[in-house]
Amino acid sequence: MKNPCQQYTFTEEDWMQFRASRESEEWKGKRLAAQERQRLNDAPHLLSRGGYAKLEKKLKKSRADALGLESPDLAPAPARYELCKAARTKSDRNMTSSSAALISQRISIAQRN
Repeated sequence: MKNPCQQYTFTEEDWMQFRASRESEEWKGKRLAAQERQRLNDAPHLLSRGGYAKLEKKLKKSRADALGLESPDLAPAPARYELCKAARTKSDRNMTSSSAALISQRISIAQRN
């Protein structure tokens, strides 16, 4: 492994302080708590770095194309539930998890009523 001090612009002292902070009991507790929260996330989204903003642009563009509009800016913005469902839908049209599928199904039923 390369020495991080050679690869990046920080000193050996800075690196040792960073390592010590990550080896502390306080940090280990925070790390375990974050891992536990992540383990409980049973409906993950599939968004990249662009997040919901990028997904909204994509949905507006597809709506504009479907409606024959000149610009995606003229298309109506997707509702929050549409963004939520789209963020958890895989490319094969399946949801990311069974709980995400259940939530999506409940949203669809609520929209029909």
